Amino acid sequence: LERPAYGPWAVALSDNAEFNQGQLAEGSLTVALRYFIQSEQVDKAQQAMERLEKTAGDADKLTSLYLSMGRDLQGQLEALAAQAADPAVRERAGKVLAGFESFLERLAGRDDRIASQMWIATTYMSLGSGKGTGAVVPKDKAQSYLDRAAAVYGGLLKKGGEEIAKYEPSIRLRMAGIFRERGKFEEAQEQIDWILADA
Repeated sequence: LERPAYGPWAVALSDNAEFNQGQLAEGSLTVALRYFIQSEQVDKAQQAMERLEKTAGDADKLTSLYLSMGRDLQGQLEALAAQAADPAVRERAGKVLAGFESFLERLAGRDDRIASQMWIATTYMSLGSGKGTGAVVPKDKAQSYLDRAAAVYGGLLKKGGEEIAKYEPSIRLRMAGIFRERGKFEEAQEQIDWILADA
């Protein structure tokens, strides 16, 4: 990837407009980004994301790419969480988590589709739970993930519409659980009251 003469990453970073723009650059950056994520080179992955956003011609394609890579990162975290007792594994998980967090933030900001927002919120909730992928997350960070999950769920409720209405009881129940976990009992009670008031 980084071979000076012809490595895809080196070529994408070059001054040559034939290589650092268009489909060739997009393909090179996609390959580089996947590699940097898998090899836990977070800084380079961040750089590749920024370049990819500048060169990608199709916003929907970029969003799908982020969603796919986010799921890959989630899989990596789940595998690491199974060995969470090992300090070396926890350190490695911290690096993967940093990359995963960047993906979730970028995806949350650019993809407002309900299915994507639900996945983002549920993933934040899972990271904050202390179980599964959350087993490798420090407690203070876990609390911030729960707050982000509640914010994304709250955004979906504000958005409203027929599709959201189908999920509203489920969203509110999850929010009640998050608020209870965070010690925000009045907010949790508001969600439960809404559910109980809905015939």
